[in-house]
This record gives sequence, structure tokens and C-alpha cells, in this order.
Amino acid sequence: MQWKARENLSAAKLLLGADDAHFNACVSRAYYAAYQACWAAMVVEGHEPTPSARGGAYFRHATLPKEAREAAVLNAQESKDLELLEQWRAVADYWNDSLTKELATQACGLAARLVNALVDEDG
Repeated sequence: MQWKARENLSAAKLLLGADDAHFNACVSRAYYAAYQACWAAMVVEGHEPTPSARGGAYFRHATLPKEAREAAVLNAQESKDLELLEQWRAVADYWNDSLTKELATQACGLAARLVNALVDEDG
């Protein structure tokens, strides 16, 4: 998941800098960069994702910030940042609202801090 975190962060930055306004997609990719970085850090610390009925496994989006804080993978501020990114991602992906460049810029910054804190340089 570490490489997916870096890939999604790179995609978010590309979308932020695109000539066309792709701010919703940027925020979505920023969230998934942070989510996947947190996922990878949780696994490194011995916490396995919940098996899915369809095969595979995942950490629940709504509960991962709290679980990661309780596992000491995220500190209180990082947990709040991941929670905020998840809320913005829901708006970006499911609501009829269009997010702004300022919010997308903030999302990229939060995601970059989380990815850099949680993912090895080689990840």
C-alpha cells in the first residue's frame, strides 16, 4: 500500500496543477493517498484490515482515524486530519458540490504530511 499512497499523492498534485479544474478528483486522490499510507502503517504495526465478504480486506473509512490513533499509528492531530480528508472525499465523490482550489490545495498539503510521516522513503 505504500506505493499506492505515493502514487495517489502524485496524482492529486497533478490534478491540482492541471489547466482544467479537477479539484474534486484532486481531493479524492489526496484522501486515498493518506488512507493507503495509514493502512500500510497499521499493517506494519501488526493491525490487519477487516476481511471483506467479496474477498480481500480493508480498513473502514469512517473508523480508521480513531483505530489508528488508538494504535498509536497516528497522533491526535493526524487522526483529525485523516478524518477531515475523508469528509472532503465524500463531498468530492458523492455530493453535487464542487470543491475549490483552496480546499484542494489544503487537502494535498494534509495528505502529503500524512504520507511523508507514515511511508518509508523507498515505499
